[in-house]
Amino acid sequence: MNKKYDISKILAKGTAKQRALLYFNNIGEKNRPPGGGKGFLTEAEEKQLHASFKTDADINLYNRYNNLLKTIYNKINALTTILFKYRETIASLTGYCLLYHGYTEFADTLSGLYFTIKTPEEKKKVLAYLEKHKRYLWAEIGPGEDPDADGIRLLPGYDLPTRKNKKAPKTPRQLPKIRDIVEAYSKRARMQLGENKAVVKALRDIIAETGFKVKGQIDQIDGIDNDLKEDKAPLPKFSRKITEAGLLTGDDLKKRGQLEAIFSPNWLFPEYDAVEMDEALYDMTLKAIRTWAGL
Repeated sequence: MNKKYDISKILAKGTAKQRALLYFNNIGEKNRPPGGGKGFLTEAEEKQLHASFKTDADINLYNRYNNLLKTIYNKINALTTILFKYRETIASLTGYCLLYHGYTEFADTLSGLYFTIKTPEEKKKVLAYLEKHKRYLWAEIGPGEDPDADGIRLLPGYDLPTRKNKKAPKTPRQLPKIRDIVEAYSKRARMQLGENKAVVKALRDIIAETGFKVKGQIDQIDGIDNDLKEDKAPLPKFSRKITEAGLLTGDDLKKRGQLEAIFSPNWLFPEYDAVEMDEALYDMTLKAIRTWAGL
Protein backbone atom coordinates (compact mmCIF):
# COMPACT_ATOMS: atom_id res chain seq x y z
CA MET A 1 0.00 0.00 0.00
CA ASN A 2 1.22 3.49 -0.87
CA LYS A 3 1.55 6.42 1.51
CA LYS A 4 -0.99 8.27 -0.64
CA TYR A 5 -3.55 6.58 1.58
CA ASP A 6 -4.24 8.74 4.61
CA ILE A 7 -3.14 6.25 7.22
CA SER A 8 -3.77 8.55 10.14
CA LYS A 9 -7.32 9.22 8.94
CA ILE A 10 -8.07 5.50 8.57
CA LEU A 11 -6.54 4.83 11.98
CA ALA A 12 -8.77 7.47 13.55
CA LYS A 13 -12.05 7.29 11.62
CA GLY A 14 -11.86 4.43 9.14
CA THR A 15 -14.56 1.76 8.89
CA ALA A 16 -13.80 -1.74 10.10
CA LYS A 17 -13.26 -2.83 6.47
CA GLN A 18 -10.88 0.07 5.76
CA ARG A 19 -8.91 -0.65 8.92
CA ALA A 20 -8.79 -4.38 8.18
CA LEU A 21 -7.61 -3.82 4.59
CA LEU A 22 -4.96 -1.38 5.79
CA TYR A 23 -3.77 -3.85 8.43
CA PHE A 24 -3.64 -6.89 6.11
CA ASN A 25 -2.07 -4.94 3.25
CA ASN A 26 0.72 -4.10 5.67
CA ILE A 27 1.01 -7.81 6.53
CA GLY A 28 1.03 -8.58 2.80
CA GLU A 29 3.95 -6.21 2.25
CA LYS A 30 5.85 -7.87 5.08
CA ASN A 31 5.22 -11.30 3.53
CA ARG A 32 6.36 -10.42 0.01
CA PRO A 33 8.58 -13.13 -1.49
CA PRO A 34 11.40 -13.87 -1.61
CA GLY A 35 12.22 -13.74 2.07
CA GLY A 36 9.61 -11.19 3.09
CA GLY A 37 9.61 -7.43 2.81
CA LYS A 38 9.00 -4.33 4.87
CA GLY A 39 5.58 -3.08 5.85
CA PHE A 40 4.55 0.53 5.42
CA LEU A 41 3.14 0.91 8.95
CA THR A 42 5.24 1.66 11.97
CA GLU A 43 5.15 -0.84 14.79
CA ALA A 44 3.00 1.56 16.82
CA GLU A 45 0.53 2.03 13.94
CA GLU A 46 0.25 -1.71 13.43
CA LYS A 47 -0.48 -2.26 17.14
CA GLN A 48 -3.01 0.56 17.12
CA LEU A 49 -4.82 -0.97 14.16
CA HIS A 50 -4.81 -4.44 15.71
CA ALA A 51 -6.27 -3.08 18.94
CA SER A 52 -9.01 -1.18 17.08
CA PHE A 53 -11.06 -4.33 16.36
CA LYS A 54 -13.21 -4.33 19.50
CA THR A 55 -16.85 -5.05 18.67
CA ASP A 56 -18.10 -8.51 17.75
CA ALA A 57 -18.67 -7.33 14.17
CA ASP A 58 -15.13 -5.92 13.98
CA ILE A 59 -13.62 -9.12 15.35
CA ASN A 60 -15.65 -11.30 12.95
CA LEU A 61 -14.48 -9.20 10.02
CA TYR A 62 -10.88 -9.37 11.21
CA ASN A 63 -11.07 -13.16 11.64
CA ARG A 64 -12.67 -13.62 8.20
CA TYR A 65 -9.98 -11.53 6.53
CA ASN A 66 -7.25 -13.27 8.50
CA ASN A 67 -8.55 -16.63 7.28
CA LEU A 68 -8.72 -15.27 3.75
CA LEU A 69 -5.14 -14.01 3.94
CA LYS A 70 -3.86 -17.45 4.94
CA THR A 71 -6.10 -19.31 2.49
CA ILE A 72 -5.14 -17.15 -0.49
CA TYR A 73 -1.45 -17.52 0.37
CA ASN A 74 -1.91 -21.31 0.52
CA LYS A 75 -3.61 -21.29 -2.88
CA ILE A 76 -0.90 -19.04 -4.35
CA ASN A 77 1.66 -21.59 -3.15
CA ALA A 78 -0.37 -24.35 -4.80
CA LEU A 79 -0.57 -22.25 -7.96
CA THR A 80 3.21 -21.83 -7.89
CA THR A 81 3.57 -25.61 -7.77
CA ILE A 82 1.46 -26.21 -10.88
CA LEU A 83 3.22 -23.27 -12.56
CA PHE A 84 6.55 -25.06 -12.01
CA LYS A 85 5.08 -28.24 -13.52
CA TYR A 86 3.97 -26.22 -16.54
CA ARG A 87 7.44 -24.68 -16.84
CA GLU A 88 9.02 -28.15 -16.70
CA THR A 89 6.77 -29.28 -19.53
CA ILE A 90 7.59 -26.15 -21.55
CA ALA A 91 11.32 -26.76 -20.96
CA SER A 92 11.00 -30.35 -22.23
CA LEU A 93 8.88 -29.23 -25.17
CA THR A 94 11.46 -26.57 -26.00
CA GLY A 95 14.31 -29.08 -25.93
CA TYR A 96 12.53 -31.61 -28.12
CA CYS A 97 11.36 -28.91 -30.54
CA LEU A 98 14.93 -27.66 -30.96
CA LEU A 99 16.12 -31.24 -31.46
CA TYR A 100 13.31 -31.82 -33.97
CA HIS A 101 14.28 -28.61 -35.76
CA GLY A 102 17.92 -29.73 -35.82
CA TYR A 103 16.99 -33.13 -37.27
CA THR A 104 14.87 -31.64 -40.05
CA GLU A 105 17.45 -28.98 -40.90
CA PHE A 106 20.26 -31.54 -41.01
CA ALA A 107 18.16 -33.99 -43.07
CA ASP A 108 17.34 -31.20 -45.54
CA THR A 109 21.04 -30.28 -45.79
CA LEU A 110 22.12 -33.87 -46.42
CA SER A 111 19.32 -34.37 -48.94
CA GLY A 112 20.31 -31.18 -50.75
CA LEU A 113 23.91 -32.35 -50.99
CA TYR A 114 22.81 -35.81 -52.15
CA PHE A 115 20.60 -34.36 -54.88
CA THR A 116 23.58 -32.40 -56.32
CA ILE A 117 25.43 -35.66 -57.04
CA LYS A 118 25.00 -36.67 -60.65
CA THR A 119 26.49 -40.13 -61.13
CA PRO A 120 25.15 -43.38 -59.60
CA GLU A 121 28.71 -44.34 -58.60
CA GLU A 122 29.17 -41.24 -56.50
CA LYS A 123 25.73 -41.70 -54.93
CA LYS A 124 26.68 -45.25 -53.93
CA LYS A 125 29.83 -43.93 -52.28
CA VAL A 126 27.80 -41.41 -50.28
CA LEU A 127 25.28 -44.03 -49.16
CA ALA A 128 28.10 -46.40 -48.21
CA TYR A 129 29.72 -43.64 -46.17
CA LEU A 130 26.44 -42.89 -44.39
CA GLU A 131 26.06 -46.59 -43.61
CA LYS A 132 29.35 -46.44 -41.69
CA HIS A 133 28.75 -43.01 -40.14
CA LYS A 134 25.01 -43.08 -39.57
CA ARG A 135 24.69 -41.60 -36.08
CA TYR A 136 23.63 -38.03 -35.36
CA LEU A 137 22.86 -37.29 -31.72
CA TRP A 138 20.13 -39.85 -30.89
CA ALA A 139 19.13 -40.38 -34.50
CA GLU A 140 20.23 -42.66 -37.31
CA ILE A 141 21.03 -41.25 -40.73
CA GLY A 142 20.01 -43.17 -43.80
CA PRO A 143 18.40 -42.97 -47.23
CA GLY A 144 14.67 -42.98 -47.79
CA GLU A 145 13.12 -45.95 -49.55
CA ASP A 146 13.89 -44.20 -52.85
CA PRO A 147 16.77 -41.83 -52.03
CA ASP A 148 16.64 -40.15 -55.44
CA ALA A 149 13.09 -39.02 -54.57
CA ASP A 150 13.07 -39.07 -50.75
CA GLY A 151 16.62 -37.91 -50.04
CA ILE A 152 18.36 -38.59 -46.73
CA ARG A 153 16.33 -39.06 -43.58
CA LEU A 154 16.84 -39.24 -39.85
CA LEU A 155 15.28 -41.24 -37.05
CA PRO A 156 13.38 -40.56 -34.87
CA GLY A 157 12.21 -37.77 -37.17
CA TYR A 158 11.28 -40.34 -39.78
CA ASP A 159 10.80 -44.10 -40.06
CA LEU A 160 13.85 -45.37 -41.94
CA PRO A 161 13.12 -48.63 -43.72
CA THR A 162 15.22 -51.57 -42.62
CA ARG A 163 15.57 -55.27 -43.34
CA LYS A 164 17.39 -58.18 -41.73
CA ASN A 165 19.00 -59.24 -44.98
CA LYS A 166 19.15 -57.95 -48.54
CA LYS A 167 16.40 -60.30 -49.76
CA ALA A 168 13.91 -59.48 -47.00
CA PRO A 169 11.29 -56.76 -47.64
CA LYS A 170 11.91 -53.38 -46.08
CA THR A 171 9.75 -52.55 -43.06
CA PRO A 172 9.52 -49.36 -40.96
CA ARG A 173 11.44 -49.37 -37.72
CA GLN A 174 9.13 -49.57 -34.72
CA LEU A 175 10.57 -46.61 -32.86
CA PRO A 176 8.83 -43.49 -31.48
CA LYS A 177 8.94 -40.50 -33.77
CA ILE A 178 10.17 -37.24 -32.30
CA ARG A 179 7.08 -35.65 -33.83
CA ASP A 180 4.91 -37.82 -31.58
CA ILE A 181 6.98 -36.77 -28.57
CA VAL A 182 6.66 -33.03 -29.21
CA GLU A 183 2.93 -33.37 -29.80
CA ALA A 184 2.54 -35.24 -26.50
CA TYR A 185 4.38 -32.49 -24.63
CA SER A 186 2.36 -29.85 -26.47
CA LYS A 187 -0.87 -31.51 -25.36
CA ARG A 188 0.37 -31.70 -21.76
CA ALA A 189 1.39 -28.02 -21.82
CA ARG A 190 -2.08 -26.99 -23.01
CA MET A 191 -3.70 -29.00 -20.22
CA GLN A 192 -1.41 -27.52 -17.55
CA LEU A 193 -1.93 -23.99 -18.86
CA GLY A 194 -5.68 -24.57 -18.50
CA GLU A 195 -5.13 -25.67 -14.89
CA ASN A 196 -3.08 -22.57 -14.10
CA LYS A 197 -5.71 -20.31 -15.66
CA ALA A 198 -8.40 -21.97 -13.53
CA VAL A 199 -6.63 -21.29 -10.23
CA VAL A 200 -5.72 -17.72 -11.26
CA LYS A 201 -9.35 -16.97 -12.12
CA ALA A 202 -10.61 -18.56 -8.90
CA LEU A 203 -8.27 -16.36 -6.86
CA ARG A 204 -9.24 -13.22 -8.75
CA ASP A 205 -12.95 -14.02 -8.39
CA ILE A 206 -12.73 -14.68 -4.64
CA ILE A 207 -10.85 -11.38 -4.17
CA ALA A 208 -13.52 -9.52 -6.16
CA GLU A 209 -16.32 -11.33 -4.31
CA THR A 210 -14.99 -10.56 -0.82
CA GLY A 211 -13.37 -7.19 -1.50
CA PHE A 212 -10.25 -8.52 0.23
CA LYS A 213 -7.63 -6.75 -1.88
CA VAL A 214 -4.12 -7.26 -0.54
CA LYS A 215 -1.66 -5.72 -2.99
CA GLY A 216 1.14 -8.13 -2.15
CA GLN A 217 -1.07 -11.09 -3.02
CA ILE A 218 -2.53 -9.47 -6.13
CA ASP A 219 0.99 -8.69 -7.38
CA GLN A 220 1.96 -12.36 -6.96
CA ILE A 221 -1.11 -13.49 -8.92
CA ASP A 222 -0.43 -10.88 -11.62
CA GLY A 223 3.19 -12.04 -11.88
CA ILE A 224 2.15 -15.66 -12.41
CA ASP A 225 -0.55 -14.65 -14.89
CA ASN A 226 1.92 -12.53 -16.89
CA ASP A 227 4.33 -15.48 -16.97
CA LEU A 228 1.57 -17.71 -18.36
CA LYS A 229 0.76 -15.16 -21.09
CA GLU A 230 4.33 -15.06 -22.44
CA ASP A 231 5.02 -16.71 -25.79
CA LYS A 232 7.37 -19.55 -24.85
CA ALA A 233 8.24 -20.71 -28.40
CA PRO A 234 12.06 -20.89 -28.87
CA LEU A 235 11.89 -20.26 -32.63
CA PRO A 236 9.41 -18.26 -34.76
CA LYS A 237 8.29 -21.41 -36.63
CA PHE A 238 6.80 -22.81 -33.42
CA SER A 239 4.69 -19.71 -32.65
CA ARG A 240 1.50 -18.72 -34.45
CA LYS A 241 1.80 -15.09 -33.35
CA ILE A 242 5.40 -14.69 -34.52
CA THR A 243 4.76 -16.55 -37.77
CA GLU A 244 1.78 -14.37 -38.61
CA ALA A 245 3.55 -11.20 -37.51
CA GLY A 246 6.40 -11.97 -39.88
CA LEU A 247 4.41 -13.17 -42.89
CA LEU A 248 0.97 -11.60 -42.63
CA THR A 249 0.14 -7.99 -43.42
CA GLY A 250 -3.28 -6.67 -42.53
CA ASP A 251 -6.29 -8.87 -41.93
CA ASP A 252 -6.11 -11.02 -45.06
CA LEU A 253 -8.29 -13.99 -44.12
CA LYS A 254 -7.35 -15.96 -47.23
CA LYS A 255 -3.63 -15.60 -46.57
CA ARG A 256 -4.17 -16.31 -42.88
CA GLY A 257 -5.84 -19.57 -43.85
CA GLN A 258 -2.97 -20.42 -46.20
CA LEU A 259 -0.41 -19.74 -43.45
CA GLU A 260 -2.34 -21.93 -41.06
CA ALA A 261 -2.52 -24.78 -43.56
CA ILE A 262 1.25 -24.65 -44.11
CA PHE A 263 2.67 -23.74 -40.71
CA SER A 264 0.11 -24.73 -38.05
CA PRO A 265 1.56 -28.26 -37.50
CA ASN A 266 4.56 -26.50 -35.93
CA TRP A 267 2.53 -24.19 -33.68
CA LEU A 268 3.16 -26.47 -30.72
CA PHE A 269 3.33 -23.95 -27.87
CA PRO A 270 -0.03 -23.19 -26.23
CA GLU A 271 -1.49 -19.69 -26.45
CA TYR A 272 -3.01 -18.20 -23.32
CA ASP A 273 -6.13 -16.82 -24.97
CA ALA A 274 -6.76 -19.96 -27.03
CA VAL A 275 -6.56 -22.44 -24.14
CA GLU A 276 -9.72 -23.01 -22.13
CA MET A 277 -9.36 -23.08 -18.37
CA ASP A 278 -10.08 -26.27 -16.46
CA GLU A 279 -13.67 -25.65 -15.32
CA ALA A 280 -13.69 -28.54 -12.84
CA LEU A 281 -10.50 -27.31 -11.17
CA TYR A 282 -11.91 -23.77 -11.07
CA ASP A 283 -15.05 -24.95 -9.23
CA MET A 284 -13.00 -27.13 -6.88
CA THR A 285 -10.60 -24.27 -6.08
CA LEU A 286 -13.42 -21.82 -5.33
CA LYS A 287 -15.12 -24.35 -3.09
CA ALA A 288 -11.88 -25.09 -1.23
CA ILE A 289 -11.13 -21.38 -0.65
CA ARG A 290 -14.63 -20.73 0.67
CA THR A 291 -14.45 -23.76 2.95
CA TRP A 292 -10.99 -23.03 4.32
CA ALA A 293 -11.73 -19.32 4.80
CA GLY A 294 -15.08 -20.02 6.45
CA LEU A 295 -17.04 -18.00 3.91
